[in-house]
Amino acid sequence: MDLSDLLVDRIVRWLVRAEELKPQFVANKYRRRFSGARKRLSETRFHEHRELLDPLMKVIADLGRIPAEDEFANSEDAMRVFGSLNRAFALIKRITGADDWDGEILSEAVA
Repeated sequence: MDLSDLLVDRIVRWLVRAEELKPQFVANKYRRRFSGARKRLSETRFHEHRELLDPLMKVIADLGRIPAEDEFANSEDAMRVFGSLNRAFALIKRITGADDWDGEILSEAVA
């Protein structure tokens, strides 16, 4: 066996091996990587400020509308964190579901 026969033999083995690995390479290239369930930013924010949002939800449920600034004891904190009571309520709706709140409350939040 001379040198050229060895080279041809190695090239043929390499080509056969490359053909065997091609489907696996393509599958790995286009495989979707599962990173697990992600928490939405709004869910994280809701849980971080739960102690502020729970009393707000109670006041909204009692009044049937979003309270005025003077009707909610922690309105300054809520406005500092969320920008407004409407935004805080929008977060509450997003997490708890808009169906949990009456149409009257929803129309108040939009106005």
